[in-house]
Amino acid sequence: MDIIYIFDHGKAELLQNLGFKYTERNIDGKKAYRFLGTEKLMESLNSRFDKSDFLVSKNMCF
Repeated sequence: MDIIYIFDHGKAELLQNLGFKYTERNIDGKKAYRFLGTEKLMESLNSRFDKSDFLVSKNMCF
């Protein structure tokens, strides 16, 4: 399962208001908002944001 990272709090909040849940994580001293990459989330990302606004990780780290 893909993990989606967004570094903009406002964009993360917008997605949360659309029903997507996130967890916070620090990456290199920056706050990142981590979402599970579902098909519905990807549709929302692609229709609302530029590809440079989010990062898709193919690996889930524990």
